[in-house]
Amino acid sequence: MTRLQQANPIQRPSGTNLHGSPPTDRAERIDAWQAGAILVVFITLYIFAGLGQGDLYRNETLRAYIASEMLQSGNWIVPHLYGQPILTKPPGQYWMIAGLSLPLGQVTEWSARLPSALAAAAFIAALFLSLRSMLGLGGALLAAMIMPASWLWLEKAASAEMDMLLTAWVGLAWLAFIQAVTAYENHFASHPARGWLPRHAKGDAWWVLALVCVGCGMLTKWTACIYFYAGVIPFLAWRRQTRLFLSVGHGIGAGLAMSLFVCWFLAVLQQVGWDAFWLSLKAEALPRVLAAEHRGGVWLETFLHPFKVIIVVLPWSLIGCLALHPYYWRHDHATLRRWVQALLCWFGGNLLLFTLLPEHAMRHSFPFTSSLSVLAAFVLWEARHRSWSNPSTLVRPSSLKRFRSLLSSSWVQRQLVWGTILLFVMIKMVQLYIVTPKRDRLRRPSEKAHLLAEQIPSQHVLFIKHVKDEGIMFYLRHPVRRVKNWSELPSQGPVYLLLTEAEYQAFQRQPIRAIRSVSPHKDTQNDMMMLIVLS
Repeated sequence: MTRLQQANPIQRPSGTNLHGSPPTDRAERIDAWQAGAILVVFITLYIFAGLGQGDLYRNETLRAYIASEMLQSGNWIVPHLYGQPILTKPPGQYWMIAGLSLPLGQVTEWSARLPSALAAAAFIAALFLSLRSMLGLGGALLAAMIMPASWLWLEKAASAEMDMLLTAWVGLAWLAFIQAVTAYENHFASHPARGWLPRHAKGDAWWVLALVCVGCGMLTKWTACIYFYAGVIPFLAWRRQTRLFLSVGHGIGAGLAMSLFVCWFLAVLQQVGWDAFWLSLKAEALPRVLAAEHRGGVWLETFLHPFKVIIVVLPWSLIGCLALHPYYWRHDHATLRRWVQALLCWFGGNLLLFTLLPEHAMRHSFPFTSSLSVLAAFVLWEARHRSWSNPSTLVRPSSLKRFRSLLSSSWVQRQLVWGTILLFVMIKMVQLYIVTPKRDRLRRPSEKAHLLAEQIPSQHVLFIKHVKDEGIMFYLRHPVRRVKNWSELPSQGPVYLLLTEAEYQAFQRQPIRAIRSVSPHKDTQNDMMMLIVLS
């Protein structure tokens, strides 16, 4: 056995373990248990720790409130906000929040954030299992811990927003897709395909799984299929495997994915009609695809967007960008080459598309930034376990050799990788126990909701018109209904209204009924609101 084979797990012959020696069941079991334990501890500290810590924040309150209303009304088809259908997003995340909240009887901070945390843990574990056979336990563990150690993961992984759930569905779809391509290409290598209709049971099964994940992603957010196919199409074209779109697995998987979405779509049309659905979709989609519908400096945002993506994935983006060099995407190891090409297409195709589109919020780039972190893991692992003395058909440039030599140092890798991972875990702890309590003291949504609830009898409906503060409404635990005109208010009994300060001044000039009492309150932004009781 050569020194290179001993050092390189991706080329180790059968019958050897990670260290190049004959494996024993006990040694393999210890290695697997150690790697699994490290990963579980990391996920627990980084993802699940403090899941219920602090009040819900920003869009978390909106998602939690819609799920709470779904749980209370029993309408699991059409999401509602203040009694009115809201179809800007599909109900996938609301289903998960409401389903996980069923045993508790109500949506809480913990149950609202749990779907994102479970999705993050599933994505990390799936990446570890996908890379274990190629990189060994150490390399797979390295990639699985590097991927979430970034700013977007730190913000989204334990949040009640839908970005983490969408990212996990897209990521799981990509992992299954790479397995499908691997199965097909290995089959073609040993059994040359005849005609343009690829057939292979294992590859078809992975294709179906990938597209079912895409379908679940589309039930979370409309754009899931775009994140998937924006990378799949250039990747298969690059590898001259576009015939895989004609495979049985792709046909069945696409049919299942569309069936999931179409069934929900038809059920929605039956309840709300086409006009309401189209108006909601138009208001959500057009500003993201048409510059004329978007407000702001579109062209400046377009120019800056790629740089913003690189910044939020630091430090891994600097290392991952090395994979743009032909040395990596023309690597002499077929499996590594396939993975690098797939990740480059996943990142590059989506980066180009979402740079050209006028909406440049960083959360829209989150579902493909993980590919850059995994590329960094491949570059680090390849530098540590390959030798420059190995004959290769590739050109070995001196410009790349300098960086690669630096990254191959075990001391540099330990300081960089473990130092960065430890840094993000520490930032997470600071966020939980210092930043979040301070933020809650400034906003105090649960406390303000409690003061408001003391003045509204149980089960009485609170009516609003322009007030927008889902944080207070979520913690209020009272039914809330939005009206377009005050004429829609009940004609009998006391009526409770919550108005902004401007609304209250207009309401005083044209009162529709006698005002019994007026109480000032503040929203989470500390702006004044007025609670009015009509006789």
